[in-house]
Amino acid sequence: MNNKAAKTATREVIQVDNEILDNISNLIEEKEDKNLLVIFSGLHAADIAEIINHLKYDDARYVFGILDTETASEVITELDEDLREKILKEIDTVKIADIVDELDTDDATDIVGDLPEDIAEKVLANINKENSEEVKELLQYPEDSAGGLMSSDFIYINDIRGLIIYFTLVTKVFT
Repeated sequence: MNNKAAKTATREVIQVDNEILDNISNLIEEKEDKNLLVIFSGLHAADIAEIINHLKYDDARYVFGILDTETASEVITELDEDLREKILKEIDTVKIADIVDELDTDDATDIVGDLPEDIAEKVLANINKENSEEVKELLQYPEDSAGGLMSSDFIYINDIRGLIIYFTLVTKVFT
């Protein structure tokens, strides 16, 4: 089975298999962090989030807590909004800041925008200054406006040849 087929099969299993959720719950109960992390290491962030979304709240919070910062930042944007809000209420400000610092500006803005104002201010004070300024700028726009949905990341191409090469590459990647 090729790699793409294996990933597709894994996603299908995760979507329908309650046995894996039971096994994960047992590993959580036994505090088998290493085994949990081995299971998650082979999964896409969206799949980890899907598992977390189906766990009891205490188990979901526990699993999220054992993830490294990079993985947590990828998973947080994939969690159900209600669960994400509950988990973020219980995480210390420094960890939230570390997670937010790993995110693209638009995702960071969504997370910070959902935090209580006092916590949001602390998070913004603890992230990279450039990221903080970009997030603050995007937070000024209403959530469902073009400004609220955009990312401040961009590509600057100095000449027409570079532009042609860029569009050729993008076309190949996305077709």
